[in-house]
Amino acid sequence: MCYAFGDSAVAAERLALVAQVFEGPSRTFWCSFAPAGPRLALDLGCGPGHTTRALAQSVGATQTVGMGLAVRSAAPRNSAEESPIS
Repeated sequence: MCYAFGDSAVAAERLALVAQVFEGPSRTFWCSFAPAGPRLALDLGCGPGHTTRALAQSVGATQTVGMGLAVRSAAPRNSAEESPIS
């Protein structure tokens, strides 16, 4: 199974725009309903990782993991983040 809009530069731009539009409401939701400082935050269907990064920053999890089916869409590890992203 792959992303319905493909794996092109245009699809990547679309995903970035969608992430930008929904970042505010998503952060509000996570901050309102997620437990404070969980050990793990899991982003299923993470795509290129835009939402994974926002999730990590919002909930303050010890570790945040983004899981997706497309290899190129996996969120890269970033040691500079407060919460490790896998």
